Amino acid sequence: MNRSELDALLREGENSTVEFKRDDVHAESFAKEMSALLNLEGGLILLGVEDDGKISGLTKTRRKAEEWVMNLARQNLQPPVIPVWQTITLENGKIVGVVGLQRDSPGKPYKAKQGSAWVSFVRVGSTSRPASREEEARLYQAAHLIRYDIKPVPEMGFESLDLGLLVNYFRDILKRPVPDRGDTDGWRRLLLNTDILVETSGEPLASVAGLLLFGENPNRRLPQAGVTATAFSREAKDYDTVDEEIIRGPLVSLISKRGRVVEKGVI
Repeated sequence: MNRSELDALLREGENSTVEFKRDDVHAESFAKEMSALLNLEGGLILLGVEDDGKISGLTKTRRKAEEWVMNLARQNLQPPVIPVWQTITLENGKIVGVVGLQRDSPGKPYKAKQGSAWVSFVRVGSTSRPASREEEARLYQAAHLIRYDIKPVPEMGFESLDLGLLVNYFRDILKRPVPDRGDTDGWRRLLLNTDILVETSGEPLASVAGLLLFGENPNRRLPQAGVTATAFSREAKDYDTVDEEIIRGPLVSLISKRGRVVEKGVI
């Protein structure tokens, strides 16, 4: 970054990817800003700059300021990061520290040490706040640490699945040997191994994907799942609907051994 780029950032002020901080900022506050920026799309922290964009400059030496930033990024963030450090010296001798945080960091969610706790923060405009449960779940999912499709669906066990569809899929489509219809333990082992069932506290429950694909009544617990198909008389939709159908049920169709659709699924 050069001086003209710094001036442009100061004029624009703080935003979703830029934060101003005095260099006497508390470690917890600095870690919070790093966590929030990393959990969004990275960004810059300008150290030695007031909230209004006025440059107060570093009070530490360049080396001391860099050591402080690097130690904080290692000790006060989970997982630790290595920021890019740069300094810019003004004509009046004041120095601004530029802390660069990677755009597509692979370790989301990043948590900042706050007292004895570790907290995930998110960036909302120019402010940073603790992530809600839903926001933190999305961060885990974005990092591929949680797969929504294999989450268990409460109260939906083996009996919530359509055994006929399962037999059809494994035996007729995949050409695999399947347990007898009465072999519940055998079916549970097969479905657990294929993530159609997920074991939770010792109880096998249908996964989201398992219920959507093979559930007898998937909309009992996933009411939003399905397709609403609407036909119009011309390209402009307006309100002249010709036909409309709300399509619900399991996603897959029941297919004969000859490949013909015996019973339609949503797909």
